Amino acid sequence: MQKYKYILFFSLFISLSAFSQSKPDTLIFMQASAIDGDTLILKELPVFEYIYYTKPTFTTRRAERRYTRLVKDIKKVYPYAKEAGKKLESYAPILDSLQDNRKEQKVYFERIEDELMTQYGEELKKLNTRQGKVLIKLVDRECDQSSYEILRNFRGSFSAFFWQGIARIWGYNLKNEYEEDGDDRHMEIIVSAIENGQL
Repeated sequence: MQKYKYILFFSLFISLSAFSQSKPDTLIFMQASAIDGDTLILKELPVFEYIYYTKPTFTTRRAERRYTRLVKDIKKVYPYAKEAGKKLESYAPILDSLQDNRKEQKVYFERIEDELMTQYGEELKKLNTRQGKVLIKLVDRECDQSSYEILRNFRGSFSAFFWQGIARIWGYNLKNEYEEDGDDRHMEIIVSAIENGQL
């Protein structure tokens, strides 16, 4: 009987150690402060910005329709502006490497232009003037450069000047910049709501 007690004790001892969790060997030091006899850990939390979207109230029916049209236009062209920002970011290292060789740079630019025209040309031709103006602003927001600056960097000053002239004839301005806290504050609220999935 004594023998069975030892076997039972030994098997329980082994099973306890088999199911125990290993503790990490690291020690984390944190800043603490004593307030009213309680010790509190002080830890800086990451900043999380969340903008809660509420549709603004309007004094006139016309202002409400204008705002509704702006929401619709932004929803339509914002994916193009996001894609433009991603593409420009992906092309930047290649363009920097071709800075010295103008001939290769021109060939590469033509290839990029052909690729973009086949992918987005027909869809962008269907945009109306209002949507085009919104797209110019949103491209500036996503790329941190106006459309004119992007053209000047890719095609040169003369080409940018030429296309700015054509754009002005049709009521556009490629030099328009995005003013998040100024004229474009409604656009910023709408874009933030779209990014947060509220619209």
